[in-house]
Amino acid sequence: MQTILFGLGNPGKFYAKTRHNFGFVILDELAKRWNIEFLPSWGNFMMAKSENATLVKPMTFMNRSGLAVSQFHDKRNSDDEQIMVIYDDLDLPLGRLRFRARGSSAGHRGAESITRTLGSDEFHRLRLGIDGEFRHPTTEKYVVEKFRKEEEPLVEKMVEVAADGVEVYLKNDIFAVMNQFNKMKFV
Repeated sequence: MQTILFGLGNPGKFYAKTRHNFGFVILDELAKRWNIEFLPSWGNFMMAKSENATLVKPMTFMNRSGLAVSQFHDKRNSDDEQIMVIYDDLDLPLGRLRFRARGSSAGHRGAESITRTLGSDEFHRLRLGIDGEFRHPTTEKYVVEKFRKEEEPLVEKMVEVAADGVEVYLKNDIFAVMNQFNKMKFV
């Protein structure tokens, strides 16, 4: 059974390497490890396929991620439990990540869009902490900032560990990866 990994972010150079594109960054790391390439697809997304997983980057911008996920889900007729959505989380500190079996969007507009269009929150997820010590007065500006120079080593470690976690997930189940990775701290 093919697992579908949706990494959330915003398309375009302006958003590359911003906090809100953490989902894209994790998929890029997996594509590099597996020597696969993202190509335009039949829907509003880029796709890369490996032996046991399909990596999907919605090109609809974060707050409309559900549109691309729904297009893919409907055409492939995939089960919600075959889906993992990977995205940034402002409620977690930078240096923490959380795998979850299901749950609410917790105010994340990309996850909320997916929940709304699928009519379910029964998909797996990997949430990546982005909350640093300094923030703009508005969340909207903060999430589209690039990581600060002093944060980059921690971000690199998070990318490595998150990709490792996804690989463990593909060989086991969500509960095994939750037990192994959710307690980790990188600071």
